[in-house]
Amino acid sequence: MTQEDSTLTPVFEASPGAETKLHILLAEDNLINQHMTRATLTKRGHTVIIAANGIEVLEALTKDNFNLILMDVQMPDMDGIQATAAIREMEKQTGEHIRIIALTAHALKGDSDKCLAAGMDDYLTKPIRPNELLQSIENARSYPIPEPDAAQGEPVDLREFENRCSGDPKLIRQLVLLFLGNYHKYLADIREAINRRDPRDLEYRAHFLKGVLTNFSARSARIIAARLEELAKDEKLNDAESVYSALEEQMARVKPCLEAIITATAGHC
Repeated sequence: MTQEDSTLTPVFEASPGAETKLHILLAEDNLINQHMTRATLTKRGHTVIIAANGIEVLEALTKDNFNLILMDVQMPDMDGIQATAAIREMEKQTGEHIRIIALTAHALKGDSDKCLAAGMDDYLTKPIRPNELLQSIENARSYPIPEPDAAQGEPVDLREFENRCSGDPKLIRQLVLLFLGNYHKYLADIREAINRRDPRDLEYRAHFLKGVLTNFSARSARIIAARLEELAKDEKLNDAESVYSALEEQMARVKPCLEAIITATAGHC
């Protein structure tokens, strides 16, 4: 690893094959439920941050990265349905998808349908039973990141990318040249991490490329890079090969789009 790599702090300390410890955001306004749920999760090694309403959920997401959200449906100020809708709207810009498990009450008929319609991935009914909670978290961890939609258009949103650069052709050209100059290295670094079966390095390399692709509004490739990052976090390296192949294919679509920009900006050196 390079000197830059040596400064990284591992996201997970679990050894290969061990249960991955998750960083969980618990949205719950009832103090008793907060304590009971947190105790169940921390006993299994997970870390838990608590939010008392949907507004605090959105604030927490701006300050920290979570693997999972446990979302109470009924909360003051902003409820779980509203918070989930806001999160899913934000994710349309990032291409990410955080797993959200709803916490519902038996008395609220139709709650589960509302939760799923709002974009939640699963739901549990109260009172929460420890075994059901832990099983639901395990199920959420096994879900793949959504595949990119093949029908979503061009591999690069050129207008969005240009807007990010304030329409400055010189800056656009500089950034594209940087990307093209490192194109093979981005993929080679990820390939090497997979070959060495190094989940932490793979997580870093995939995360780095994800950030690069975000800058260029290359959404499909970005989603696949995010999937590789998630697999690395969960140390599921056996699944990395097929995802890497999909990443190569998407990167091969991104490259000519950006090369065309170089041709179009040839007079702005």
